[in-house]
Amino acid sequence: MNKFTGYQLERHIFSELLELKRLQIRAGRANENVLVKRLVDNFHGPTGSDITVGIKRYDGHYTFRSFEKYLYGYGYHFSE
Repeated sequence: MNKFTGYQLERHIFSELLELKRLQIRAGRANENVLVKRLVDNFHGPTGSDITVGIKRYDGHYTFRSFEKYLYGYGYHFSE
């Protein structure tokens, strides 16, 4: 992966973390699983999306905390 692609992916992950926190604050835990499922689908985009190629698809529990850990895991990978 070249530096530009890594930068794009890092921006995409950071943007998704911001959206996750925004929804977490606004929605509470009422429809958490539905909102997180929507975030996951949005993050991975359409099949074959250039940005998320090479990233393992999220298959954990649909909770804010679980998806946040998944995103931070990839975020730390790029900060090294």
